[in-house]
Amino acid sequence: MTISAKYGTNTKKVKHADSYCRSVFGAVTWATVASLSGTTSVHAEVYDPASKKSASISTKEYAQLLEKKVETQKQNKDEMQLERCFELQKKLGFNTAQWASVLGVERKTLYNWKKQPQTQVQERTVDRIKLWAEFADYIEAEHRPYLAKYAFGRNGDKNMASLLLDDTKSLTELNEAYDNAYTRIDGFMNRKKREKRS
Repeated sequence: MTISAKYGTNTKKVKHADSYCRSVFGAVTWATVASLSGTTSVHAEVYDPASKKSASISTKEYAQLLEKKVETQKQNKDEMQLERCFELQKKLGFNTAQWASVLGVERKTLYNWKKQPQTQVQERTVDRIKLWAEFADYIEAEHRPYLAKYAFGRNGDKNMASLLLDDTKSLTELNEAYDNAYTRIDGFMNRKKREKRS
């Protein structure tokens, strides 16, 4: 089946093609989308306002545009995950070595992420970042900056530290551990505040 339409059509397939063509080549004057043997064949004549010239886009060029679009979306998603990752590290008071350990990555990986925020993030790590984000939401805001010090500091809570480092921990386990340690974390926080004032 072949669909031909003028620019601005309400036909979804043509608009879909048009959006990619326009982003690279300028205003599309017409587009044709054909479904052939289970694949999509596209040819569009485009007009570049800057050069005032018309040009054509082939099936191969259209496929490249699609690939570029998908890759850009993936990079944006990874950058958002890494931004979220470092926000959580700061919010929960972890130093680089501690944060790398609880995420199950090497310290150099964190440094590389900072230098190259478009780096692809493994799905396993994405899941861990999501887990920590949900746990951070569960913790009282004033306790968050003291969590790492409470668990890993001098005379820290070894049971809490062990759980935070456990690759198989669940959100339920984290929440329950926090609830059980709530009074101790609160006391730890108040002591640190007094020490800071003195």
